[in-house]
Amino acid sequence: MKETVVATRDSRKYKTIVTDLGKEKIASATIEGAKVNMVTVVVGDGGGTYYIPTADMTELRGERWRGNIAQKRVNPDSPNMIEIRAVIPRDVGGFTVREVGVLDDKGDLIAVCNTPDTEKAVILEGIAATLTIVMRIVFTDSAMVEFVVDPTVDPVPREEFDELQEAHHKLLREIMQGEVTANLATNTGEAITTQDGTAIVAVKKI
Repeated sequence: MKETVVATRDSRKYKTIVTDLGKEKIASATIEGAKVNMVTVVVGDGGGTYYIPTADMTELRGERWRGNIAQKRVNPDSPNMIEIRAVIPRDVGGFTVREVGVLDDKGDLIAVCNTPDTEKAVILEGIAATLTIVMRIVFTDSAMVEFVVDPTVDPVPREEFDELQEAHHKLLREIMQGEVTANLATNTGEAITTQDGTAIVAVKKI
């Protein structure tokens, strides 16, 4: 499985990987002519600190929220790259997002990524914003993976997401050129992004 790793100016690295269990289940599905059904996104605080995910992981280090997949999109330039989104409601918060994973219908962790520290505040702190998580995963054979999407979840509109994505790429270029430092995001309720190489964390203003 291909991994994309980005090293930022502060030497932290961010990446998305398919877990060993995920690879095994996809390989079995290929042999059996079945599919691995992805149904849930999990978000955590990394146990309170930054870390680099490893393929032997079976759960997040510090899960704080889980929810349904809001949208799924195949990258038009790379058919094996799947982009999924989940929306953390505005009434959920009080933690820092540092890790994201996706589970299948058996509750197994299929893929995981780490992210720059992104605060998810709560309404009591004066912030009323949802947090949209966008995770990109590269599979050897994406045809063996099925994503169950919940149409009732309100994701970032396509146009707004395209703007966020462009801002994401701009920020990444600036970081790689040494013009800005990593970990710039704070959950202020404004439309912003942070960069992690293969995942985007966007704040949708309410």
